[in-house]
Amino acid sequence: MTNSDSTQPESTPDDLEVTNTSGHLRVAIEIAIAALILVGIYYIFAPEETIELAPPIDETQIDPVIRDRIEAAKTDQSSEQPAVDETPAATLTDEPQSEEMPAPAAAPVEEAAEPVTTAQSESDARQMISEIRRGELVLSSAEIIEKSEQFSQQGRVTDTYLLLFYAAREGDGQAAFALATLYDPKHFQPGNALLDKADVYQAYKWYSKAAKQQIPEAQLRLDRLRSEIEKQAEAGDPAARRLLLNWQ
Repeated sequence: MTNSDSTQPESTPDDLEVTNTSGHLRVAIEIAIAALILVGIYYIFAPEETIELAPPIDETQIDPVIRDRIEAAKTDQSSEQPAVDETPAATLTDEPQSEEMPAPAAAPVEEAAEPVTTAQSESDARQMISEIRRGELVLSSAEIIEKSEQFSQQGRVTDTYLLLFYAAREGDGQAAFALATLYDPKHFQPGNALLDKADVYQAYKWYSKAAKQQIPEAQLRLDRLRSEIEKQAEAGDPAARRLLLNWQ
């Protein structure tokens, strides 16, 4: 009798190699599928990133007199825009032109550029603020003061105020100090195109913000301003008395 085990083929080395290769391939495929599933889960449940921008200028915080002048400047700008010439262009014909051509007109002499008005320049400060909010423009405190001084020298008082107001509201101590100086009765400039008169409360408000940002001279001016307010309150000025009640 023959042994039944002897009839079964023995596993060759090639068969073992194929079996091992198939096992490794199956494991690799399972790992790849698991990785794809994890990546899909991440993109489905991962929180969306949001970019926070500085809030736009709240015009209700701007001095009412100044806000009225800004709106007036916008109205003047829209009324001064030239009307569009709707005259249709001359049609071209196929007829030959006459041999007698008129002499070419002399080139017009360039006129001197008109000075930039407040209404025209208003968009400059707003555009700059918009670029700062979007992160497209970065200005240091010194650069903001320098730019505001350039606006002031050019007579662009609205731009000066808007730039200083935005920077001061965002925590720039130098801008707050410069803004307070515009309102300070001690430093107020008569004939100011933007402010009709000095405002002690606004000067106190912005000097206080500058002092919190460690601007040394701001505290000195606050002390002087308080001394003057106390004298006015003793003289019976109700506005001075109210300001002293709010003084911190």
